[in-house]
Amino acid sequence: MNPVASSFSATPQLDISYYHDSTNQLTIQEITAPSFAPHFQSAPSNRLNFGISPDAYWLRLEMKSRDTKVSSWYLTVDYPPLDTVLFYQPTSEGVWLVDSVGDKISSNQEIGYRKPLFPFVLNDTLPHTYYIKVRTQGTIQLPIGVLTQSTLLATVARSEIIEGLFYGAMLLMVLYNLFLFFSLREKSYLFYCLFVTSNTFMLAGLQGQLTTYFFQSNQWYDQIFISSFFSAVFWALIFGMSFLQVRQYAPRMYTILLVSIIASGTAFFLSYIIPYQWGAKLVATLVSIAPIILWWTGITSWRNGNTSARFFVFAWTFYLISVVLISLRNFGWIDELFHLENIIQIGSVIEAILLSLALADKINLFRAEKIEAQQRALQISLENEQIIRNQNQVLEDRIRERTWEISDQNEELRQQQEVIEELNRQLVLYSENLENEVSARTVELTKANKRLVQQNGRLDKFTSIVSHNLRGPIARILGMVTILDKSNLNAYNLDCFSHLEKTADRLDTVIRDLNEVLIYRNNTDYQLVRVPLRKTAEKVLERIQSTLIEEKVTIHNNLSPTAAVFAIESYLENVLEQLLNNAIKYRSEKRSIEIRLNAYLHGNQFVFCISDNGMGIDLEKYQDKVFGLYQQFHLHQEGRGIGLYLAKTQIETMGGQIGVSSAVDEGTTFRIHLDACISSQEIVQEEHSES
Repeated sequence: MNPVASSFSATPQLDISYYHDSTNQLTIQEITAPSFAPHFQSAPSNRLNFGISPDAYWLRLEMKSRDTKVSSWYLTVDYPPLDTVLFYQPTSEGVWLVDSVGDKISSNQEIGYRKPLFPFVLNDTLPHTYYIKVRTQGTIQLPIGVLTQSTLLATVARSEIIEGLFYGAMLLMVLYNLFLFFSLREKSYLFYCLFVTSNTFMLAGLQGQLTTYFFQSNQWYDQIFISSFFSAVFWALIFGMSFLQVRQYAPRMYTILLVSIIASGTAFFLSYIIPYQWGAKLVATLVSIAPIILWWTGITSWRNGNTSARFFVFAWTFYLISVVLISLRNFGWIDELFHLENIIQIGSVIEAILLSLALADKINLFRAEKIEAQQRALQISLENEQIIRNQNQVLEDRIRERTWEISDQNEELRQQQEVIEELNRQLVLYSENLENEVSARTVELTKANKRLVQQNGRLDKFTSIVSHNLRGPIARILGMVTILDKSNLNAYNLDCFSHLEKTADRLDTVIRDLNEVLIYRNNTDYQLVRVPLRKTAEKVLERIQSTLIEEKVTIHNNLSPTAAVFAIESYLENVLEQLLNNAIKYRSEKRSIEIRLNAYLHGNQFVFCISDNGMGIDLEKYQDKVFGLYQQFHLHQEGRGIGLYLAKTQIETMGGQIGVSSAVDEGTTFRIHLDACISSQEIVQEEHSES
């Protein structure tokens, strides 16, 4: 509000000069000394702003009346938050009278004006000099005005009307949004109420209402006044974060807002500890930055689809302009070229109205969403009802059909029951006949098996006798052929003797193999014992060590020392030696021989694996003949065709099994399954497949 009198022509002529007292020690006598006059600087206008400074400032006011009809005047300083303002006016005796007002001084102003006010008299047209000393911990703003009593009273009345409208509007906003909060339970309304309350409290401090009506001469007023700014910033940020739904519509601004909230909350508590000047500078910084952050967050949220944010942006634009202007003025960065006294109230009112519209728009959105949700729910309910009716009808039809089906099935079951009963009767008769027949057949099979055992015994005995009787003559033939003098034989007879020798040797080998088979088949006098696999393998490898070295065989013995099976040790050694010799005999010419030995637990059995990288066996061709007697798969290699047959016979004699997997020109793996002889404490090995 412009404190200039309505009749400008009657206002005394006013010239202002100032001095910066950095010592804070000068007295009125020192300031008014003629020698000190050159130290004063001429003021560019009657609206001075020295920024934030703890130093004292002296103003020299030279006034000259333009109209002697008016003698009583009032000097005003239109900036309430000043700690001490001393007004010096001379008397006719040359004594300086001093009036003092400010935040730190009890008010004695007759009119009850909330800003520094000093009455004085000009009853002539002579120049008069007055002095003002100002000292405060905050911003030093000195808008100087000279008013008549009538103009002052009109100004006070107009100011009270404006302020009454402002505080009334703020109160209505608070009550209205509190009602919405308790009705809707939407926390944004509560945050808005707290922001409006804090902001109004802050503005009351700026306009002097706090010191006039509540905190007159209170020692904590400076801290309370500074903390009101931080409180307003804090609740503004909280409200903006909630209303704008920052996490959803402006996630990149969330961290910035969170840091700002923490900073303002921390500053609120620090304002009661740190010096007032530091707090004032911190206030100016936060109050300048926080509205910009909120404004940009609103823009971002609006761009990302939050339609309610448009009112927030418009509201905050007005408030931002007013706050920035006031902050720049408080820093002393701009002169008060135009009247900024009520700009913060105007911006606050516009902001409050627009934010209320924003909240109302949010209510409308909530209602629209609620109505839409109800309509969807109703539609879904109708659809569900129709679906239920359809399902009930389908269910009734199915029940009816099922009832008919059950009736038919019951009749069919009754008929089947009769048939079953008849069949049961026949089955009983058949069972009786079958038992008699089975008994008779069992007797016959017992007799036949007895005869077969006797025949097999006689056959084995005959085979053994024949083998024994043949070995003698064959041995004599081989001996005679060996000692026979072949020097006098012609080529033809020599060739005949050679064939005779080979045939007799082959016959002898066959008879030996036959005896070996009979030995394994007829051996029933054995006992399975604990045989460690690794130790057995090492024993066999040592036995054929010379062959392994000669053929440059690489052995990978991966058998566990704890792995053991129930077996006949000599049989297991024979089988392993036979398989190792086969791996060496049927090696690949393309690569060096590698043999791998390992074992794994499968159920209650160990699977003993012997793998090589040799010629391999064509299992598609020889699958059923691998373990047959006198079977050969590689004719270019000399063999009897009995080794695998004997291995299978010995393994089965021990109650085990043997299997094979092979690929031509890649290698062969034999797997021997034998009962494990091992405790769970010795080894824990999960079942797995061999690659």
